[in-house]
Amino acid sequence: MSGPGANAVPIFLLAPAQLFHERYRIVRTIRTGGMGAVYEAMDERTAGRRALKIIHATLLDEHTDFKARFEREARILGELESDHIVRVIDAGVDTPTGLPFLVMELLRGRDLGMIVAERGALPPGEVRTYLAQAAFALDKTHAAGIVHRDIKPDNLFLTHRDDGSPCLKLLDFGIAKADGHLGIGMQTKTILGSPYFMAPEQIFMDQPIGPAVDVYALGHTAFMLLAGGPYWAEEFEKAPSIITLARCLDSPLPEATSARARRRHGVELPAALDAWFLQCVARNPDDRFPSASAAIVALSDALFPGDATAARQTTPPPREPYISVSYESTPIPAARSSRPSTPPASDPAKHPTPSRTGRHSTPPSSPDRVKSSISRPRSGHVVRVERERRLVRLEVWGFWTVDQARAYYEEFARVTQPLWGKRWRVLANTAEFAAQKPDVSAYVERTMEVAQKNGCVRAANIVSSTLTKMQLARMSAEQGLASFAFFQDEAEALRWLLDGT
Repeated sequence: MSGPGANAVPIFLLAPAQLFHERYRIVRTIRTGGMGAVYEAMDERTAGRRALKIIHATLLDEHTDFKARFEREARILGELESDHIVRVIDAGVDTPTGLPFLVMELLRGRDLGMIVAERGALPPGEVRTYLAQAAFALDKTHAAGIVHRDIKPDNLFLTHRDDGSPCLKLLDFGIAKADGHLGIGMQTKTILGSPYFMAPEQIFMDQPIGPAVDVYALGHTAFMLLAGGPYWAEEFEKAPSIITLARCLDSPLPEATSARARRRHGVELPAALDAWFLQCVARNPDDRFPSASAAIVALSDALFPGDATAARQTTPPPREPYISVSYESTPIPAARSSRPSTPPASDPAKHPTPSRTGRHSTPPSSPDRVKSSISRPRSGHVVRVERERRLVRLEVWGFWTVDQARAYYEEFARVTQPLWGKRWRVLANTAEFAAQKPDVSAYVERTMEVAQKNGCVRAANIVSSTLTKMQLARMSAEQGLASFAFFQDEAEALRWLLDGT
């Protein structure tokens, strides 16, 4: 026997107690699939339990692109950092068997597909929580230039933190597409995905594959979780083939989501969900929600119309001396971020620092860069320090680059220094805070760490969405902030900050 993979051991022969890659002792088989199998394994170097994923040897022989797809998954997962994306610990190719493998954190729990199969339709509040966390993961994935392309309940794994709170993990990037960010791309013309959740452009291959396919799948995932079954189940029961799906996707929806959920599953869904679903699964990708988080914010409004409050009126800036830094989205050729200067050594109480404003933007590298930059949401921040009330006011929209995030962190540390060692507070307006890349989020967390270590006793965040609240709550808890809360009204937030401290 000769040829590539001739010496490979089929994955299904890996047995309990077998040592793989001279390090991972097999404990049990977790699941098998079209590409390979996942095992629970003991890492003999650390004694930790891990999830070991390996490709079927036969696929390496029959499909030359499978190894590249597997390596792609390792790179994608290794680069992305999020509470809601499964973490990669090790990756490589086992020399004796020639099998590529991934070693990931071992998750305890079940995927949402299993949960729906057991329980049926889930309560809307649960669905909102789970999909909000999935949207965090997708926003980070899309910001990194990655399209997942196989969003479905089976790839959303529900586990729990130590405090019992739910933590959803996004799995299976094996068919994800990297659009230039990782320097690798999909060469196959094979239709990849799960039929119930596939966007028209995945079936017809008539348009570029982009983040909109994940938004589309998120819509169908939401329906399945809320109703208890896939939207297209009825059509597939009559004729289970990809041709059936193609015909369905090229025609208007045959039935409103609320009507179908009631008729097939006996589940009452709000009529507002009909319009939301139509936008998620629009035939034209440009007509869908612009991001996963935007889709879930709108889903929350459809499911719980009474939750949102009126738009907050911005209060005028305080009269106390303050320092401010801001960023604007309009690109300025050849401009570069400047680092904040060292604060003066004089007593700030005797010599108030005048207002200073610095404008930063990322220089465009091409006309296309200019076009895309102008269309982006507003970015940057403003910092104001009210020394008499020991109050730090923040307006934070987010950051496009690490340089901007670093400047934010350094400026915050610099201008709050006169308050260190005292009891001070932070009022952060994050109502327009957008999802950030992992390397940028790290500086937001470091800013919180500065506050925690230097006397900040309370922090209030003004938010406009569940997504922002959940992300900032996690960061605040991890940094150990003494007391933090969330509001949609600035006056209420200020009262809470200044009351009894």
